[in-house]
Amino acid sequence: MQKQNTMRRNECRHHSAFPEKVFLIVGILFGTLFLLITPPFQVPDEPNHFSRAFHVSELCLLAQKLDLQKAPDAMFLGGAHK
Repeated sequence: MQKQNTMRRNECRHHSAFPEKVFLIVGILFGTLFLLITPPFQVPDEPNHFSRAFHVSELCLLAQKLDLQKAPDAMFLGGAHK
């Protein structure tokens, strides 16, 4: 009797991990497809995200406000970093 209960618990553990594995596989599949199908810089705010990621990689962790009216190219020339 105890052996049957142990087997049932093992079966439940096996089946409970199944949805997580399916979710992980589907997420990786669709994430990779989305990454490959969407060309770079096709989203309107993507240059801003790229610029911010560059500044963080240069250890400029605090963001600064830019006056883009005075210097519209400052974001692309590294004006926020200096």
